[in-house]
Amino acid sequence: MKSTGIVRKIDSLGRIVIPKEIRNNMHIKVGDDLEIYINSNEDIILRKFSNIGNVSLLAKDIVSAINSIINENVIITDNERVIAVSGYMKDLINKNISDEYSKLINERKQIIVKNMVDIKLIDEEIKGSYGMVPIIVNGQLIGSIVILSENRSIRESEFDILKVISSFFTKYLEE
Repeated sequence: MKSTGIVRKIDSLGRIVIPKEIRNNMHIKVGDDLEIYINSNEDIILRKFSNIGNVSLLAKDIVSAINSIINENVIITDNERVIAVSGYMKDLINKNISDEYSKLINERKQIIVKNMVDIKLIDEEIKGSYGMVPIIVNGQLIGSIVILSENRSIRESEFDILKVISSFFTKYLEE
């Protein structure tokens, strides 16, 4: 844990103000939910809440199952980072998604790119074809699911799997 050197007083209602610089760096916007943790040293930790992050074990099992069938990289993101990966790109786990990819998922469109193109899922480019479907719960974009191949075009049947998984997460998290 690193110190910011910033000190804030708690008001009479128990509130503190998170400085604008920290909110900007952490991509915390008005209306975002924050989760409160206490670690073994009794430090209070605030973490941006992620609906899809709460089902990360399920997400890992799903990407693993899809990968065992299609033998391609399967990735699930929330709005800021990669939360589950199966395939040989496991080093992407917990990495922040790029601003470029964030803008792409914020368009809320299902995308399939069958040609080999440069993809900037994180801050480094990957050459391949991909399919991406956003995950939307109660009208709110919470992440995406991606199949990424560096060897061949994504098939329509694989893209359909993404749609099914996105729909599953939507229904699962709406309850």
